[in-house]
Parts: sequence; structure tokens; C-alpha cells
Amino acid sequence: MIGLAFILGARFDGGMIGLFVLIVCAVFVGLAFGALSLALALVVRNEQALTSIVGFMQMPLLFLSSLFMPLDLVPYWVGAFAKANPVNWAIEGAREALTSDANWIDIWICLGILASFTFLSILIAMQAFKNYQRKR
Repeated sequence: MIGLAFILGARFDGGMIGLFVLIVCAVFVGLAFGALSLALALVVRNEQALTSIVGFMQMPLLFLSSLFMPLDLVPYWVGAFAKANPVNWAIEGAREALTSDANWIDIWICLGILASFTFLSILIAMQAFKNYQRKR
């Protein structure tokens, strides 16, 4: 995707470090939600239910973030939700890293929160697996 963006004319003022932070943010979000999906799969044990639940959760997380619209233009409750939204943490951290005058304190805060969320998600998945093994 990054290569396609370059071909289409996108320029990233944050340079290679900004692109690295973008990839790290994406990896953290992917790992976290992958772990949560695995934990949920071990609990519900039904493919159709899992697909429905994950789809039902993903769309609000995307639309209640700053991905499509700046948070200063949305209603207060959307902005309040976005502050606790892991997808928004990744978006804000990656977006800030790709600017020419990046605020690295904000980036480190976003990365730290994402890393903590990812670690917690993996712990939840491990606990769900232990429970699954005990019931089996």
C-alpha cells in the first residue's frame, strides 16, 4: 500500500522513520484485534457468530475514530469515544509520525498505549485458550 501511495504521488514528510512508525502502529492494531478475535472464537465456538460479532465491532471502531473526519468537527460524544478507541490511537500515532514537525512525545504515548493494549489482548487470548483446554 505504501508503494502504491508513492506511485500515486503521496509524499510522507516524516521520512523512513515515519513510515516505520506507521507500520508498527498497524502491526500493534492487527496483533491486538487478532488476539481478541481468537479469544472470542474460543468462547463462542461458532464461525457465523464470530463473523457477525467482529463485523459488528469493527465498523463502529473505524467510523468513531479520526480516520475519516477530524475530531474537532464531530459531535462531542464521538470525540470522547475516539479517545478510548484503539483504532484511533494507531491513526493518531501514525498520522503524527508522518508529518514534518512530528511531536514525538505524542507518538511515544500512542505507541505505548497500543503496545499495552496489544499485550493485554494477547493475555486475554491466552486465558481464553487455557479455559478452552480445560473444558475440552
